[in-house]
Amino acid sequence: MDYNRWGWNIKIMGYIDKTQEKRWYCIKDETSNIHLFGNVDLGNVLTTGQPILLVYLTEDELEIYVDNELGADYYKDAVESGNDIFMGISQKYPMPTLI
Repeated sequence: MDYNRWGWNIKIMGYIDKTQEKRWYCIKDETSNIHLFGNVDLGNVLTTGQPILLVYLTEDELEIYVDNELGADYYKDAVESGNDIFMGISQKYPMPTLI
C-alpha cells in the first residue's frame, strides 16, 4: 500500500486486514530482529513499515515461534510483565492491570 499520493511518506510493508483469519502476528526488521508481537482484534487493521510480518492462527503458534527465537518462556514473561514488545490481549496469560 502506498500513501504517497496524499503526500505522506509512508511505506506499508506488512498488513492484516479487517477480516483476515490469522490475527496473531510477529513484526521483524530487515535483520530479523523482533520488534513487536501480539494480536489485532477482528474488525481492526494492522499495518507496519517493517519488512517482515509473520502471521499465525493461534496464540500457541505465535508463542512457540517467539520462544524459539528469543528463549524459553520469553512470550509468557513479556505478556505477564506488561513488556511493550507485546501488543494486544493474551487469551492464555494474565496481563498487568492499568491504573
